[in-house]
Amino acid sequence: MKAFFAILVTAMLGACVVIPPAVDRDADVLVIGDSILAWHRGKGQSIPDVIEDQTQRSVTNQSIAGAPFAGARGIPSQFVDGTWDVVVMNGGGNDIGAVCDGPAVQKAQTLDALISADGRRGPLPDFVRRLQQSGTPVIFVGYYPISVKGGPFLPCRATLDDLKSRQRQMAAGLDGVTFVDTADVIPPDNLALYASDLVHPSVDGAARIGVQIADVLRRIAP
Repeated sequence: MKAFFAILVTAMLGACVVIPPAVDRDADVLVIGDSILAWHRGKGQSIPDVIEDQTQRSVTNQSIAGAPFAGARGIPSQFVDGTWDVVVMNGGGNDIGAVCDGPAVQKAQTLDALISADGRRGPLPDFVRRLQQSGTPVIFVGYYPISVKGGPFLPCRATLDDLKSRQRQMAAGLDGVTFVDTADVIPPDNLALYASDLVHPSVDGAARIGVQIADVLRRIAP
């Protein structure tokens, strides 16, 4: 239970400082997701802030710390219809985190309930497919690895790795959906890129991910 409570406290603390503003319907880019995308918003140094600085496109960041993908208050509820150039999103980590200290079968069931092994079925690919079918390009942001120092998500490392693999397959099977693997810029042995909680990115980590996503955004939506 210790890991779960650490995750819960982290989400609660994050929620106190990263409540999203009202959606800017005139923005070019919509961001939805969990605290990875919300972290450092209060300082103007979140991943979406970096995307905006790098691309000079207006970004409305509706991500919420602690948001699961599934449920009435899940990440899909953050989506707002609009003429977005791109939707940037992540998700699923908090769903797995809620059962992180549970038995392996519970983790597997939670993962399967989100997305099938081939990445084609489940509420997560169904939602992304709906965005894709609307003609809006989607950048799906995968989670970076757990640091070499561990952290509260360590007990569900294997499940999170599986989640990322399935999300990658999902994106590969959908035209207009691009998967961004943040492991390419956040190596697990560089602790300076992790916040002190070993869950969220540090300011430097967020900057790296923001630049990575901005590069993809410029390529798919010039």
